[in-house]
Amino acid sequence: MPLTESKIYRVNVSSDALTATLSVNGDTPPDGPIAEDIIKEVGVLGIIVDEQGTRNIEAYVSALNKNQIPEPIIIAQGTPPTHDKNGRIEKLFDKVLEENAETKALEGESDKEAESVKEDTSVKEGGPEGAGEPGEGCSPRADVKAQSHYERSSIINVKKDQPLIRIIPPDRGTDGTDVYGKPIPRKLGREAYLRLGNNVRQEEDIIYADTNGKVECTIEKIWVDEKLEIKSNVDFSVGNIDFDGDIEIPKNILDLFKVCTRSSITVRGVIEAACVHADLDINGLGGMTGKEKGEYSAGRDINAKYITNAKVQAGRNITVYSEVVHCDLVCNGMLTVENGPLVGGRSVVKKGLKIKHLGSEAGTKTLVEVGVDADLKAKYEEVAPVVKVKRIKAQKVRQTVEPLMRNQKHLNSEQKEKATELLYMASELEEEAEGLVEELRQVYQKAEEESVQEIEVTGRMYAGVTIRFPRVEAVVTREFKGPLKIVPRKVQGVLRVVAIESENGSTHTLDTGSAGDDFWEAMMELLAPPSEPDQKPA
Repeated sequence: MPLTESKIYRVNVSSDALTATLSVNGDTPPDGPIAEDIIKEVGVLGIIVDEQGTRNIEAYVSALNKNQIPEPIIIAQGTPPTHDKNGRIEKLFDKVLEENAETKALEGESDKEAESVKEDTSVKEGGPEGAGEPGEGCSPRADVKAQSHYERSSIINVKKDQPLIRIIPPDRGTDGTDVYGKPIPRKLGREAYLRLGNNVRQEEDIIYADTNGKVECTIEKIWVDEKLEIKSNVDFSVGNIDFDGDIEIPKNILDLFKVCTRSSITVRGVIEAACVHADLDINGLGGMTGKEKGEYSAGRDINAKYITNAKVQAGRNITVYSEVVHCDLVCNGMLTVENGPLVGGRSVVKKGLKIKHLGSEAGTKTLVEVGVDADLKAKYEEVAPVVKVKRIKAQKVRQTVEPLMRNQKHLNSEQKEKATELLYMASELEEEAEGLVEELRQVYQKAEEESVQEIEVTGRMYAGVTIRFPRVEAVVTREFKGPLKIVPRKVQGVLRVVAIESENGSTHTLDTGSAGDDFWEAMMELLAPPSEPDQKPA
């Protein structure tokens, strides 16, 4: 409805009071309206007319005076309110995830380039194939490009004190004004809010993780789980896992997946041909079936129902309930197979071996190295070539310079100075070499103190087994019935491997020879004191 009606015009205001219009009241333009009268009457209505509205009214009157019927015109315009925007949350851990994905992609390209270079290199570095630090090949961070489908994990792993969420306050709008000059209130925005669960804290507008773990975030709540519980198999629905806390898996880890944690892993199903690494313990309650591709490594203990056809490494003890078959196994503690055989493969054990059966009736070739410290071998392989190079360089320098120094009267001052510098360099190379040898000597002494050179067999020991202790080894050529203890012992002044029957103390000397590899002789030669070098010149 119009606010006012005269014989000449009428004024309408929109329902939201943001627009006032002026239009002809009737079809025939009447006589004599003037702009000042209209503006005055509109002012009585309380409508505020600005300069543009005044010009519009004047144009409207001019048209009427020319006997024209003008279209309705806007004589006043309000300002609509700008409503607040609701507050919101920004997931900062998603951004970290995207950055990590980009980094992995770049690393993948770099790895690809490095691999092409490696293929052109005639000498392969790093020792035997598969050698490396525990878990080195098993980290989900390795082989990103080649295993991209396996890398599609739904698990978001966060670190302690990592920012997780930013609470963004509402964006403030502005109130509006109607054609009467009255304010039109804006709609206020709602504050964003997340309820804090376990292991998170809020400081001002940022929510942080209070521990390492898996972040969970719903529309109402955020929390961090220190323990990761997988509800299914580790398969493509889960992806590779790289986690800081304990991991519990009720079913299986399928072939070629990678599970890595800085804590412990418990798997109630079967660990298949996967790469599994724990900085602490691995508990394979359903067994480990490596299929010649599985790699399992733990910084502390490995406990399993059985282990077959796998590469296994433990920083402390390995305990198996039923059997260990065709494994490449390194144990820096004690290996125990409670109710079955150790058959095939190679087992390197530092602190003794306790098993039910050793070998098999079929005479399967089985190598066990007991009382052997894998860390000592690794240290030797690291140090020996460097020491050799330094000693050779020092020897060459001395062979060249020392004869000259014995005839110094034939040298000028510059030649004497140069010769002296070279002798100092030779002495420094010798000192550096001896420093490395001393590091190896300390590792050797620790290994000697901690190693246990003893095998206990409660069931049977079969032909086909090679038993290697430091400096001596034996081949089993017939079957022995336990309980037995197999140890190195001097027989008539010669180190032999003997099997001692626990029930009656009977001793059997096995077919014994020196250790099958030259590691011990080479290491002892390296540890032997070097010949005294000449003193540095004054």
